[in-house]
Amino acid sequence: MGLCAPSAAADQEVHVHSQKKSLEKTIQDEEAAIADVTEAIATLKDDIAACIASIVALDQAVAEATEHDASAKGFALPTCRPSPNGGIRGSN
Repeated sequence: MGLCAPSAAADQEVHVHSQKKSLEKTIQDEEAAIADVTEAIATLKDDIAACIASIVALDQAVAEATEHDASAKGFALPTCRPSPNGGIRGSN
């Protein structure tokens, strides 16, 4: 009593083996998904850095063009610097 009949023990062993294989496959699939997401994050970081560099370059080009246009028209533009609260304040 309490002991499994040979066929029941064999069935249980097959079931446990099947569950183990299923879990191993799930782990393998999840590891692959993690690797894919990690690669996607790295790509997004590179894309964001490139966008930031482009924005900085565009901002500088606009500032230079604005300054050139103003000086060509004889206007003096106020210089702007960041304010402590994150906005922009001008100074002449």
